[in-house]
Amino acid sequence: MERVTCRVREKTELQDVSLRITEGEIVGLIPINTYGLESLLAILLNNEPIYYGYVYYCEECINSWRNEKRRRNPVTLIDGNPALVEGMSVALNLYAFRSDSKDEILREKQMRTEIAPYLEDLDPERFGITILPDTPAEKLSTLQSVVVEIMRAFMLGHRLIILREISSVLSEEQVLVLSKVMRHYADRGCAFLYISMHMEEIRQVCTKAAVFNNGSVDMVADLKNKGEGGALEQSAYLVYADGLYRSVSGTLDSQEQEHIGDTLLEIRTGSIPSGIRVRKGECLAVQFLDTRPYQEIVDGLAHPQNGKRTALYLSGVRITGRLNRKVAVLKENAAQTMIFPEMSVLDNLCMTADHRLPEIWRRNSQRRMIRQEYIRLTEHDPFTRNVNELSREERTELVFMRIYMQRPEVLIIEQPFKGADVPMKQRIWELIELLISEGVTVVLLTVNMADSLALASRAIRVGSHGQTEEYDRDSFSELPENLPWTVLYRDRENLARSGVMHKVSEEDQKM
Repeated sequence: MERVTCRVREKTELQDVSLRITEGEIVGLIPINTYGLESLLAILLNNEPIYYGYVYYCEECINSWRNEKRRRNPVTLIDGNPALVEGMSVALNLYAFRSDSKDEILREKQMRTEIAPYLEDLDPERFGITILPDTPAEKLSTLQSVVVEIMRAFMLGHRLIILREISSVLSEEQVLVLSKVMRHYADRGCAFLYISMHMEEIRQVCTKAAVFNNGSVDMVADLKNKGEGGALEQSAYLVYADGLYRSVSGTLDSQEQEHIGDTLLEIRTGSIPSGIRVRKGECLAVQFLDTRPYQEIVDGLAHPQNGKRTALYLSGVRITGRLNRKVAVLKENAAQTMIFPEMSVLDNLCMTADHRLPEIWRRNSQRRMIRQEYIRLTEHDPFTRNVNELSREERTELVFMRIYMQRPEVLIIEQPFKGADVPMKQRIWELIELLISEGVTVVLLTVNMADSLALASRAIRVGSHGQTEEYDRDSFSELPENLPWTVLYRDRENLARSGVMHKVSEEDQKM
């Protein structure tokens, strides 16, 4: 991409973006915020119109401000959402979607002959992953599915593969396996654009990295060059320091552990023999190094009345029917899955507060009180608009404030920071801290610990066979170094030496 500027409805979304990805590179992109990111991906994937600049693919100009070619590029985007066809085997998913397979009768022997070299190329002993050709797509683990998608892209001749926030569905051990697979295909001529919000992960996976901020590429650095890598890291951290690091550091300094009590909630599930015990008043982060037990718990929370594999005990009493108002669940991507577009903003807010205010649906005075409380806490008024007109940030705030009005004893949040940019993460942190300050016990369920660690008073890591490891705040420094935020627990002087904590201190003094 050379000096690309993109405007959408007279609004500049990309400004003078230059980014070069060469054969064999794994380029990390750190989006400080997501402004302009969708436009960037639309240009790479579909040659969306650009206001100025040039886009080249394999040394051919495929898009420019002078000429528009409306065609999809041979580029693959992998974001953790299902992309393989369920009901079809790995072999069929690899073979049936080749560009030369149209109107062709699938011949079993020919199919196996053609895909065998690709499957054999990934030696299980070397890469730590086994993929069998007859496995149905729906039986694959998330890591296996991602690797099959990369393999399919390579077979299709796609030489640029984009992975977006893939660590939100993979544990750090699985990311390590994936990085080996990516390096393998990079050595065979592919290139990768690896989009992640965390510098720790970028440093672990990529060979080169760029900071993407407000629709522009601020800087690009070779991570193999210690000088350039250090400058990039400091640039990213300084941007984070203006918001996130101050927020996280303040949280660490102010949080107290004395208020945490005995076990309030127990989650028992077949894949975790010891179960998960949640103490009253704490913020517990539960990381699943394998997605199967995570999915088992999520399914159990969605259908607690089934009670076959997952059971919840609140204060020692099993919840047998639907979850009562004492236990609340925020589903993954709650801004989409837990907003009801046919209802008004106020009705969406009030719908779980009727146990506290039984007359809320009949008395306008109670609804006005709820509305005023919302405006007081958030400092803005969304009630004059339709739900569909709210931004993702506003919808996220709405579902959290619904929980605030509900005042449950326990809140369980599935993947709270998945896909969130820096401002969004900071707002989610603030909303969770608001709930904790009101005495709500919070459980964060996550595949990748990521930003959950910054809020947690305790962490549990669930292994692939259901074994658990527990860490309290004082032992967070023992967690893997590549986990974001562990640096704050391990050695905060490192940040001071890089100038980050010094900058934070200066900003605090100004405030």
